[in-house]
Amino acid sequence: MAIDWDESVRGPMMSGASGNRIWKYQMPVSEDFELTLPKGAEIIRMAGENGMLWLWAVVDTQADCEVRRFKSYKAGGTMPDDLSGHSFVGMAHIYIQQELMLYIFEVRNGD
Repeated sequence: MAIDWDESVRGPMMSGASGNRIWKYQMPVSEDFELTLPKGAEIIRMAGENGMLWLWAVVDTQADCEVRRFKSYKAGGTMPDDLSGHSFVGMAHIYIQQELMLYIFEVRNGD
């Protein structure tokens, strides 16, 4: 896999680029979004920092990449009645005129 490392977003690479690593990815502030992650990446944390949303994952830096889809929901917001095919992966907060907590699900069934 060619390492796609954008230092302006992710900061300087602090370790070698082979083997398992914990990498940080910026998430868009969106209700429905996709991220390109190494195959099999295990999401271990999500958080808001300095007005941005971030995801940390354990990744195999030798793995090919895949596109993964996510949906975020606000407390009290509309959600689908059937969440089969959705897996809760974390929550993060961001301040947009008020603190907003987003609950983030990975979509595995193409909805």
